[in-house]
Amino acid sequence: MGRGTVVAVEASRRLFALRLANGSAWVFSQHSGVPVQLGDLLLGYVDIVGFRLFAHGGGFCRAYREAGPFSQETALRLVCVLQAPVGGASGAGRKEDVDRSLFP
Repeated sequence: MGRGTVVAVEASRRLFALRLANGSAWVFSQHSGVPVQLGDLLLGYVDIVGFRLFAHGGGFCRAYREAGPFSQETALRLVCVLQAPVGGASGAGRKEDVDRSLFP
């Protein structure tokens, strides 16, 4: 069982990047349960393909492992790119859900 910290969230598509203690990062899509938020600590297995059940914040969430492992920077950039509106329109006024302090 592993522990990870949510380092990026794309709420409309329910995607999140999870950074593990070893520095690797994975991208998941959440399908049910308590919505994850930036900075949440999740507990569960990440190294198995398919759906995962994570414990966090007094509840659980069910998520599908979409991609990984990546470097943390790659996972952050992937979720950041997925936040961009279709057609490349400006995201002005939208809440930022990527912890940019984690970029090198």
